[in-house]
Amino acid sequence: MVKVPPARSFEIEPTYADGFSAGGTLAHFTRDKNGRVDGVDIKSDFSPGDGSARVERVHFTRVK
Repeated sequence: MVKVPPARSFEIEPTYADGFSAGGTLAHFTRDKNGRVDGVDIKSDFSPGDGSARVERVHFTRVK
């Protein structure tokens, strides 16, 4: 589950290693050289049929 304050939540489904989908959004977690999650790339309004997306590779970096 992903929770977005104050009251929204989404169930996500694993699609491949480090990749999850929720509706038309695809999230791919990135890892550093030690295998620790260091961020996430987001595609929004993703179409699995042709691979297009309205928002492509918005990257969020984990703050230490």
